[in-house]
Amino acid sequence: MAVIVRHGSEFSNGGNRFRFIGANIRGLCHFGGADILPRSSAAMIDENINALAAMGVKVVRVYAANQYASAATCVGRLGTVLDKLDAKGMKAIVCLTDQHPTGFFPAGDNVYYLVQYNGQHVLDDTWYNGGYLINYVPWVELCVNTLKSKSGVFAWELGNELCCHDDPDAIIAFSADMAARIKAIDAYHMVTTGFLSLDDLKIGFSAAQALYEDDNIDFMTRHIYSGADDLHPMAYACDDVVWSRVQKPLVIEEFGWHSMYGDRVINTQAQVTKWFGLGARGFMQWGYQVQAYNFDDFDVWDYVGMNPYRYSDYTQLRAIYQAQAAVLAAVEALPSVLEPSGANAAIDAVGWAASGVYGLGFGGNNVYRGSVSETLKW
Repeated sequence: MAVIVRHGSEFSNGGNRFRFIGANIRGLCHFGGADILPRSSAAMIDENINALAAMGVKVVRVYAANQYASAATCVGRLGTVLDKLDAKGMKAIVCLTDQHPTGFFPAGDNVYYLVQYNGQHVLDDTWYNGGYLINYVPWVELCVNTLKSKSGVFAWELGNELCCHDDPDAIIAFSADMAARIKAIDAYHMVTTGFLSLDDLKIGFSAAQALYEDDNIDFMTRHIYSGADDLHPMAYACDDVVWSRVQKPLVIEEFGWHSMYGDRVINTQAQVTKWFGLGARGFMQWGYQVQAYNFDDFDVWDYVGMNPYRYSDYTQLRAIYQAQAAVLAAVEALPSVLEPSGANAAIDAVGWAASGVYGLGFGGNNVYRGSVSETLKW
């Protein structure tokens, strides 16, 4: 079984560096299932996988749960997709539920989507404080037990953008519990969180660091749209600090650019260059499909996707990703992971200062990115 593993702050593929271009096709497992996406067809699975393989994509993120199908049916559909991806030399981040009431969650969990402080229906604190044991845990255990031998798995993901708004600390115990449950069943494949950002969790630096220091959680995720970290340079302070401290891989797991913030092609190229330059190990476009017509596999924020029916820049974005994938395909052996000598004097730092500030984008918090780039003044 060919498995990608964590190697310090890198991914390892048999001792070689593994960095990747990826894409999100949320409903891929359920194309042709005649339930959550009734306008889709089974043929679309191969059409999209073939198109992504030609673009150089190595990792595809899919949502495996479906409230309109049994857990066994969902497992069967996911298994089919994992085999098809594996045949093309690709793997999947398997997202196991959704914070948002999209239908991509285990049957029965619909009762936990309640109105929160921001007026949105999302998973309530009762789910994080024990409700997840009822439908979610049996679904996850069946899925992982059945498919743990599949080479098409890149990582198991706790869920999409999970965040307990009413009880922020509940996410800590939940994440530790579920990561341990998954690793107890499948010690070979990686586990990740699927968080939008650590700042979104509002649990503070120390708790966020402890969460990601858990050895059962293998890499960090961020979802960044339209250069949100540049538009609001302090918004991702917690992510930058924790990333620097825990030294685990970072994947920009969802990315898209809205045309209201400038040219999508120019800005996508800039973001790809930026994040791999800063040390991200994967970069994944949101809302991909190759079909030139709409079959409803998108949500209300679908102004940042990549498909040929809505966006005239599909071919240009494809060229950007294809070129970057070719660069990342070069085989490069990983060095041994060595622990530094001495003591880390900065490990508990929670504040920063800058002796010379060139603007809002150059605050002292940028030191935690570990970059020597002149653009960050460090």
